[in-house]
Amino acid sequence: MPSGSQRRPPCPGPAPAARPAWPWGFSLGELLMVLLIMALVATVAYPSYVQHVQRARRLDAIAALANLEMAQERYRTRNAGYADHVQALGLGPYSGAGHYEVSVHAASAQGYVLLAQARPGSTQERDGPCARLAIAVEAGLARRLHAGADGELAEDLQGRCWPP
Repeated sequence: MPSGSQRRPPCPGPAPAARPAWPWGFSLGELLMVLLIMALVATVAYPSYVQHVQRARRLDAIAALANLEMAQERYRTRNAGYADHVQALGLGPYSGAGHYEVSVHAASAQGYVLLAQARPGSTQERDGPCARLAIAVEAGLARRLHAGADGELAEDLQGRCWPP
């Protein structure tokens, strides 16, 4: 063959890209997008979750107040008035799960006020007006109370703290 008809070797171009050993991986951009979506969902969901947990823990206070109320009525059947402290009722100073401190706020021969207050340092302490719940019984009529805007006990007319 003549020298002019010889084929020239192909020009060396860029080398073909090496295939990754694990072709099913995610790129950095995809991982960042997933993290961004997860952060947005968490930002929306976390406050709702905290509110749900606080509402569920309020039931601990409500159950403790109901137990105190029944204990007060049992006490009244054997005595001339109502007990003025929790120990006289044979109960401890904390709610069942321990989220609230319970006490007899006031007592007389005609009625009493039972108080459940979130324990200091607990997450329930940040439950706003629902951190203090109470039952006031006067002449056989029970009222459900919570801490008002001024911190004083007020009737829960909107049912914010007490279930309907």
